Amino acid sequence: MTTRVGVVGYGRWGRVLARKISARTELTLAWVCDLNPQVLQEAFELFQTHPSPPLLTQDVSDLCRDPTLTHVCVALPPTAHFKVSEALLSARKHLWLEKPCGVARHELEALIKRSQHAQRALHLGYLHLHHPHISQFVTQARALKRDSQPLHFQAWRENDCPHGASSGKRLDVLYDLGVHDLSLLKLIAPLPHLDHIDLHLISLSHTSSQPSQTPFTDHKERLRHIRVDLNTPHTRASLTMGWGVSPKRRALWVEGTEERARFEQTSEGEVMWCERLITDHRWSRGEARWRAPRPEYDALDSSITAWLNASREAERHTTLHQRSSHHSSPDQARLWQIALFCHDIAEALESRLESRFR
Repeated sequence: MTTRVGVVGYGRWGRVLARKISARTELTLAWVCDLNPQVLQEAFELFQTHPSPPLLTQDVSDLCRDPTLTHVCVALPPTAHFKVSEALLSARKHLWLEKPCGVARHELEALIKRSQHAQRALHLGYLHLHHPHISQFVTQARALKRDSQPLHFQAWRENDCPHGASSGKRLDVLYDLGVHDLSLLKLIAPLPHLDHIDLHLISLSHTSSQPSQTPFTDHKERLRHIRVDLNTPHTRASLTMGWGVSPKRRALWVEGTEERARFEQTSEGEVMWCERLITDHRWSRGEARWRAPRPEYDALDSSITAWLNASREAERHTTLHQRSSHHSSPDQARLWQIALFCHDIAEALESRLESRFR
């Protein structure tokens, strides 16, 4: 018997999710929900020849009322995530939620509590955490010798353009792109509470990594290219991110006292290597640990599998304990802590940005 899954939001990511779900033999795409009748027509045309085409609706309550539907993926504009996700969790559906998981920390906290109360899985769409090459990089970075010196973390990421609707915040680029690298920083380096992090936001030029000559002049304009610096006694981190460059590129490097690990990702492929310190500020580039000219993995498939595993664990716990206690798997709890940390950083920077115009 297959698991019936619904998709709420049939935009760019919703289409990808629907195709992935329909391609998996253990899953049945049971519902597609979107307010736009035109995109529902597109879904009808795509899936009408399937042995069991999905039901189509503009009302998420149809999914809530379906007792045979156990799992739902939500890929909406961030401003709509909370209301829809709360309704689905209240209807005791296991949830896969695209990031950013809302527009405020308190929304995510409320969803976590709701999922625990309902004993349903709440899996967050941080796909890079299911990326095998990124996992290898994180393992290598954690193994770097540090002695008593701070760990140095740098990330650089640029995409051609933002996709889909925004969070409505000036720092959309941080909510959309920066959360990837913030979450890796959280995995690699022990970080204290936000109150003990020296945090800086720098608006950058669209054409270079130099600070903009006229930063923060318009309180309504969203920043498209920024650098975020986070400093603690044990960590020095700098994250640069921006929109407007094609093709998209990404680079990560983490530096210990004697070695540093590097990872690069372009449209042509991915590569990771380690470098050894020769003298001050001089590094010898070692041979690449691996090169991947084209993806040989599917992080979304891995994320969906992790979600299904989390839902089975939640159901086993419910059966054993008759919902007498709240439970979350270690993987779920890790995802939640990472997402809350990203919200803390983003909201702190957003608050500082707004204070400049009061």
